[in-house]
Amino acid sequence: MSEPGRMIEIRPYEPGAAPHVLALWWRAIGERYPLRDVVLAQCLEQNPSYRSGDAVVAWAADRALGFAFIGTHRLADPETAARRQRAWLQAVGVAPAHR
Repeated sequence: MSEPGRMIEIRPYEPGAAPHVLALWWRAIGERYPLRDVVLAQCLEQNPSYRSGDAVVAWAADRALGFAFIGTHRLADPETAARRQRAWLQAVGVAPAHR
């Protein structure tokens, strides 16, 4: 649980948050679903369909307590045209102490 009176702020993911997101991921589910920095970057900032706001981080002060991101296709490829109208939840991670 969050501490009483402590503000939790939801902000769009930025590449500088990657170390915090990875630390959160490992605390939450890393033993079962390992995540490396290069894979996180491929899913987010190196993904041509990714846009700011597709991923968010929940912060309490300077500590990441939650992370979520959606997937969607935004490329002009005719083979993926039908998927451009859809989005899906790719991942959600919440710090164990704050579930």
